[in-house]
Order: sequence, then C-alpha cells, then structure tokens
Amino acid sequence: MAPDPMLVPVSDGARHFAAIARIELFRGRWQKLRSQAPQQIDQLRPVATIESAAASTRIEGAEVGDEEAAAILGGLSIDSFRKRDEQEVLGYRDLLEVFFSHYSDLSITESNLKNFHRILLAHSDKDAHHRGEYKRGSNNVERRGDGSPRVIFRTAPPAETRWWMQRLVDEFNAGWEAPDWHRLVLIADFVMWFLAIHPFEDGNGRLARALTTLLLLRADHAYVPYASLEGVIEDNKPGYYMSLQRSQVAARSGTGDYGDWLAFFLRALEAQQSILQAKVDHIARRQAVPGARARLLELITERGPLTAPAIAAELRVPERTVRYQLRSLTTDGLLEATTPTARRLYSLPIASVRPGMAVNSAPDAPDVDEAPGTGVPGVLTPLDFDPIFQRHATEAPNGRVYATVVLGAALPNSVPLGDAALDAFERFAKETAPTSIPCRASPEVGWWRIQDERLADRLQLWLYPGPLVLVHWALDPSDLPAEGKLAIDVRGLVSYWRTVITTLRDLMLSLDVTSCALGMGLTTYPAGRPYPVGFDFDGLPPPVRSGQHETPPNWHSAWVQSPVARLTDVDILGAALDQALRHFSYRHTSSTVQGALEDIGQTWDPNGRGAQLVGASA
Repeated sequence: MAPDPMLVPVSDGARHFAAIARIELFRGRWQKLRSQAPQQIDQLRPVATIESAAASTRIEGAEVGDEEAAAILGGLSIDSFRKRDEQEVLGYRDLLEVFFSHYSDLSITESNLKNFHRILLAHSDKDAHHRGEYKRGSNNVERRGDGSPRVIFRTAPPAETRWWMQRLVDEFNAGWEAPDWHRLVLIADFVMWFLAIHPFEDGNGRLARALTTLLLLRADHAYVPYASLEGVIEDNKPGYYMSLQRSQVAARSGTGDYGDWLAFFLRALEAQQSILQAKVDHIARRQAVPGARARLLELITERGPLTAPAIAAELRVPERTVRYQLRSLTTDGLLEATTPTARRLYSLPIASVRPGMAVNSAPDAPDVDEAPGTGVPGVLTPLDFDPIFQRHATEAPNGRVYATVVLGAALPNSVPLGDAALDAFERFAKETAPTSIPCRASPEVGWWRIQDERLADRLQLWLYPGPLVLVHWALDPSDLPAEGKLAIDVRGLVSYWRTVITTLRDLMLSLDVTSCALGMGLTTYPAGRPYPVGFDFDGLPPPVRSGQHETPPNWHSAWVQSPVARLTDVDILGAALDQALRHFSYRHTSSTVQGALEDIGQTWDPNGRGAQLVGASA
C-alpha cells in the first residue's frame, strides 16, 4: 500500500522552489495588506466561506450554486429532492468555522480527525451510522462507464486502515517539527496520502480539503479564510484529480515522486492568493472614491448588474449625473460595462468578485521533436479560462456564435505580464486583425477587440499570464435575428483556425514557449439564440448527416499538446474539424476534412462572417 516511511521530501524539489517563495512572500505581506482596510477585508470572509462550502460539495457531484449555499447558510431550505446537498453545505460550513476559530488548538490526531468527520456529516441522518468511524467496507475509487465499474485506484483495505492512519499521523507530526521539511510540501504530502488511504466510508474528499485549510492556518497562512481555495480546485477539477491519481500511484515506490500533485497544490495556492490580491486592490480603489460614486458602487455591489436608469431611480438623482459617474468608474476599472446599447448593464469587474484561475500541473514540457496531437488530460472548455470575456459576452443584449481558439504553455507560470509580453501581444493583434483596437494592457491581462455597434464584439483577443492567449471570432452577421439558425462556413472556419494558429505559433515562440496545449470551441451566447444547426460545405465533398439538431450544445475540441513549432501540422486542424462535424451528427467526414485542409486559397477576414442564415443565399 505505501512505502516506509510514507511521508518523504519530494524528489524534484528544485522545480518547486520559485512557487514556494512566491507563496511565502504573500504570506509575509498579508498582515500589512489587511491593515489597509480591516473592516472591508473582514467582509470577504463570509463570502469566501459560502464559496468554499458550495464549491467543495459541487466537486463531489452536488448541484448547489453559491446563491443557494448562501440561502442555506442563512437558514432557508432548498427542495427536498436535494436535501443531501443542503446537509453537505451546512456540515462543511460548520467545520470551517471550527477551524477558523480554534485552529491553533487543533492538532492532527486520529481522535481529532474522527471528530472533524463527525462535524462534517452532523447534518446528514443518512451518514449517522459511520460518522467519526473508520470505514468497514471497501471504498476503492471507481470509474463508472457504460459497462461494469472499473477500479482506477485502490485505497487501503478496511482491516488495515487503522494501522495506516496511525503511521500517517505519527509521521506528519514528526515532520511538522522537523527543520528539513517545508510545511507546504508536508501538507501536500499528507493530503495526498490521506486521500490514498480514504479512511472513512464517505466524505474523504471534503474532509481533505477542509483539513488543507486547517493546516495552512496552523502554518501561519492567515489569509486563507478570505478567498476560496475550494473554488480554485473546482475550476480546475480535472487537473486536481489527474495530478492526485498520478502522484498517488507513483509515490508508492517510496521515491518521493509526487511532484505533479505538489505542483498543482502550489499553483492552486498562488491562484487563491491572486484572487485575494485582486479583491484587496479593488477595495483599496473603492476607498478613494468620493461619496456620490461610492454610493453607486455600494448599490451595484448589493443588487448586481444594473442599468443607468435603474441606478438613477434607486438613488433619486438625474440620469445624466449617473451616466457621468458610471463613465468615470468604468474608466478607473471599478466597474465593467456591456457593449454599447441603450440597455447597457454595469457590474463589478469579474476580478473583484471571483476571477477564474487556470491551474496546470502538467509534467515537464516534452521535447520539441515529440509528435503533435498527444492527448492532454482534462475536459475543460476554452471559455473556462476566460471569465472576463464570458461575463462580457453573456451580458450582451443579443447572443453571438463565437469560434474560439485557446493556446497556453504546457507548463504555465503565474509571472505577471511584462513589457516584452505585452509588446509581442500587440504585434500579434495588429498582424492577426489590423482593425482591432487596444482596450487593456496590464500585468494581469492584455485585451484587443473589433467592436460592432449593435452587438457584442466581432473579435476579441486576450492574453493572460501563463502565457495563455484566447481569440474569439463572431461567426454570425451583425444583423442576424435573435431566433436565427446558422450554417457555419467550413472553409471560413478552417481558414480562421489556420491563420490564428500560425500567428499564435509565432507569438509563443517569441515568448520562449516551446510546448503548449491547444483547444478550439464553438459557443453561443446566450445559449440557443442564435444557434448553429449545421455547416455550409460550399463545394466540398459533403459528409452524411445522421439527423437534424435544432439546438445542439456548445462544442469544444479535445485538448492537444504539441511542440509550438509544429502547431500548424494538418493533423491538428483535421482532428478538430472532424470532431466538430461529428458533434453536429455528420459521419463519413474524411473527404470533407481532406478537401477543407487542401483548400488554402481562402483568406480569413476578421471583419467578415463565418456563417449564414439557413435558407439564405451565399
């Protein structure tokens, strides 16, 4: 089951020094940051608790949103069919509150672990028979597909659980006092083995995530209650499970080979710190806002996105005055607005609420001669990485069909964007879309776009630390009716992919990235209006259609990992086009794909359309 000793320093320790140093730097700065606005920052804690309780239960399959979790924790009940979700949220909240209040007195002992388990499941009558008791039956981790369940990880047998847990607790406590252990590494190793043993019948994952918070607090990471680490994990759930599984299997050799899990854990902590830093920065900017604009900000904070007329009516001030204040607050980055329209909504910036953070625990980048098209674990969609665009698009008065390309380093870093990266991104934007205009260039994000007067933007280009680049092109014409059905131009789509990926390749090489992960997608905002129902093949050999999808779900390609220098290999584009066609129920696609890839005469126009109304002439 496990080596002796179980807990050993990680084998590739040097790989993690920089991340640990950044995390410790933030830890050391936290008290100074908090002292800038202690009352406002203290208000972040209950919000983070709600996010953590909801996210940790959703990771295990519950279906409860943050707003529902807030209602549950406020004393309201949700429908009886989801009573268990409610019970899990309440138990997780209770356990976190115990940790927040008494962490300095809560050491890791078997007795305490069992008591923590009792608190976690205290609201669930269904779990009364095993609360606070080690498992009596097998609980191997299984994957359930179309056939019989398949064991993907064997946990400790019930008869051996007590022995393994005693060893784990003893070794952890010895390591906690040992000078040669860094406590962040020890916490990651402990959590990994706790989950490998799976000591309780149920609740192991939730308890492990709550224990992470406890141990971080005991290691003087006092910022932990103010931003949700569980939320970061939920946003990166495939990487969380994959890094754990790989490391749990590898670590059984006793060589300390759990670097994948440690890398994920450290990057999740950095993402949590980045989220908290963004919130603190937002609070600091709000403190400098004069009284009238401060009241406007408070209203949007309480009520969510609002229009200028609604704000004017609520505050009982002239709408002209409100619009002036909104322009000022938007320019200062304290508010974000939807696209130009009479019903424009204003909301808090996504970074001040909960910015999505992409966490990657991929192993070392492959050599540049590796064949392209290697599958990258995970089922994240391209837009999971792009919360600012997602907010911008979903608040638009009319939906658009976007073709998205996302490309990021296979082994990303969290280094803020510097002048060199932003300069390179500017060159990329001007080459890719000469009519695009710059909107933002900061250490957190670069943003260029081509605006449409009536609708959400025709083209958006985004750069995030990592580096991670996203390109969103609206396929539909700006005069498309809200109920319009679209046929996507296959030639235009492939031309777009080829053009963008070629310039992205040059951008990544200029940023010294040698290996990357690539994904494509077709996404409608708001979902279903307008929507693509098929493809326009325009002279290409047509595939066979199995049926007519009136409202197909959004499509995203499988992730591929490739050397940057070989991104434009036709195998990558061909595989993506084949997947897209099959998503729309086409079959016998090989001739279509081959014809589209061989047609190199069409030039992509970012101001053009990539789809037409079904039934309309080309």
